[in-house]
Amino acid sequence: MALRLRVLTETQLVDIHEATLDVLRTTGVLVDAPDVVDLLHQHGADVQGDRVRIPARLVEQALTTAPRSVRLYDRSGEGYLELGSGQTHFGAWLDNMYLYDPPSRQLRPPLLADVERMVKVIDQLEHLDWTGWAGNIADVPFELRHKVIFRTVLSHTLKPIVTTAIDAGDLNAQIEMAAIVAGGYEQLRARPFLANASEPVSPLFLSSDGLSKLQICAARGVPFVYYPMTEAGVSAPCTPAGSLITGNVETLAGLVVHQLVTAGAPFIYGGMPGMMDLKTLVVSYGAPELFAGLAALSDLGHWYGLPVYGTAGCGDSMEIDGQLGAENALSILLALLSGADLVHDIGVFGAGMVGAIEANVFADEVIGMTKLIAHGIDVSAGTLATETIAEIGPRGDFLSHESTLQNFRSFWYPTVFTREPVQSWIRRSDPPDLTMRLRSRVLELLDMHEGHPLAPEVEAALEESQRRWSHQATD
Repeated sequence: MALRLRVLTETQLVDIHEATLDVLRTTGVLVDAPDVVDLLHQHGADVQGDRVRIPARLVEQALTTAPRSVRLYDRSGEGYLELGSGQTHFGAWLDNMYLYDPPSRQLRPPLLADVERMVKVIDQLEHLDWTGWAGNIADVPFELRHKVIFRTVLSHTLKPIVTTAIDAGDLNAQIEMAAIVAGGYEQLRARPFLANASEPVSPLFLSSDGLSKLQICAARGVPFVYYPMTEAGVSAPCTPAGSLITGNVETLAGLVVHQLVTAGAPFIYGGMPGMMDLKTLVVSYGAPELFAGLAALSDLGHWYGLPVYGTAGCGDSMEIDGQLGAENALSILLALLSGADLVHDIGVFGAGMVGAIEANVFADEVIGMTKLIAHGIDVSAGTLATETIAEIGPRGDFLSHESTLQNFRSFWYPTVFTREPVQSWIRRSDPPDLTMRLRSRVLELLDMHEGHPLAPEVEAALEESQRRWSHQATD
């Protein structure tokens, strides 16, 4: 039986929810989209200019119509992630503001070739279930980056994709490409293999770009993640509960709009209730306050009956070291124990600014370890093994027993972490350190990748789509 952690009691959940409804009703949110303001007004919201105060009735209605679970398929349309089932699915970032250059180990901006290498590795890692990106590749014009990354990813993995987009046009191009692969827009609606993640602007501002993407996804049936990044003491009150409430106001306001556009459209509850280090002005990706807040956010999202978008496998360390190991282990274990459904930012470090292909291999190893812990211990007639104990008896040998042969493969075994006799380590003239072992594993995976080619007619249609949006960007 899977272990579970609850950070918030039932009373605390009710208090946060009621405080959220009070803020929505009295303070409200700024809505930077006249059509959305009109939509909310038509359904009973109090509107004064772009300030919109949302009644509890609309929130409760949206929570009623939003689906309890969301399926995110793979590219083939066969396998899928069941969000809301109690399973945690981890996703890795393909790029960041800076990337460790594999040969030189120096930080530099990422390139499209790095994204291609990264997705080939992620495609083969056992515990990474989906992929996404930040859109920071330096060798592609800004207005084309997200579309080019999506086009590249489509050719190298079957795993589901959570996209980011600059604006509505960007997202529409991504959905068009996904529809080409799926065989049409209705086929994509039935078996979506992409979701989109967008953010409000804390505190309490729903931007026009975010809302336009929200409306597109609701209309197309593409799963949509709306996740505020509140920073306690800067864009939210300097208390954990106050930060949770600020983000919750923004997310539920987005949910109301989403469900008014299309009732029953797939919505994923999210947020990053973090903090800014007021000594360094760094927004921390490894703070214990963030990890605790994320666990509380899972409690809140699940209390609403919604799938939850989480964060883990990230940190503040500037390299793959002991600090990042601690940050990875704590955040990943808490994500599993809190039951977050779709967990992003695997492989992100340097306070959210740095990536490395080796960091995803490193995190995959940690996820494997923590999954075993979170799974709990099976105590049943078959595992109590009293007959085996009786058969072997005192001072007996279990090593050669048939039950050991049957069960030893259920242990966790490291792929890149060290586990060997110390005498063997001493005899090595130049034992490989962790960085070398990770790099060796990356090269092995790149060499092993077989690819996932698309049908020639699909490739041709994608090429035509790319020619069209590339031409539009230069007009």
